[in-house]
Amino acid sequence: RSRVQNSLEELGYTVLTAENGAQGVELFHRSADEIELVLLDLVMPVMDGPETARALHARRPGVPILIMSGIGDQSALRDLGEIRIAGFIPKPFAPDQLAQAIAIARQGAEWVGKDRRESDTQEYAGPERRTAPTT
Repeated sequence: RSRVQNSLEELGYTVLTAENGAQGVELFHRSADEIELVLLDLVMPVMDGPETARALHARRPGVPILIMSGIGDQSALRDLGEIRIAGFIPKPFAPDQLAQAIAIARQGAEWVGKDRRESDTQEYAGPERRTAPTT
């Protein structure tokens, strides 16, 4: 957790941390209007990630929730049920990957991983990440 916190602080973010999901929910209730994004691990003591996400969503449905986990995203999505998440970042990840995931989540781009798996279409509906070749 401290490595992630340090990376975020180096990027200029103010970081609030909690030891477990229950503390995270308590912290969120105290500061919900000030929090712009939640970075949530799926595996936590006391209250797991999906349960924590549901509690945060109940308090403020529009808050972007970025999930990080060492387990596959399909399992993570199944556990989250119908909660819309702003993104998923698999562990381990580099600081630049985290920065990119946060930037996309903060822009309000909706992560389509779950919807894409549940539909017949396999089109990518996210932001264009390819760049034109330079000469």
